[in-house]
Amino acid sequence: MDIFINFTNPLLISKGIDKDLVICKIINRKLFVSSISYEELQSDRIYIQKSIPRQLPAGIIEADIKADAASASNGMKAMMFV
Repeated sequence: MDIFINFTNPLLISKGIDKDLVICKIINRKLFVSSISYEELQSDRIYIQKSIPRQLPAGIIEADIKADAASASNGMKAMMFV
C-alpha cells in the first residue's frame, strides 16, 4: 500500500532534531482487500508508523544542495589556508 501526502507547507516538516512521524491506525480491516486474492487484511498490525524526512521545495534537488555545500566548504577551507 502506498500513501501519498501533500503537505501544505513542506518546509515545516521535521525541522528539529527529531523527525516527525505519520501514524496511521486501521479501524476497519474489511476496507483493505487484496487486489489479487480479494482477501481482507489479516495482519495484527493496525498501527503503522513512519518517520518523515525533511522536505525540500518543489524543483530543489538534494544532491545539488549537497554539492553546493561541499563547494562552499572547500572554498572556505582554501581561504583559511591563504
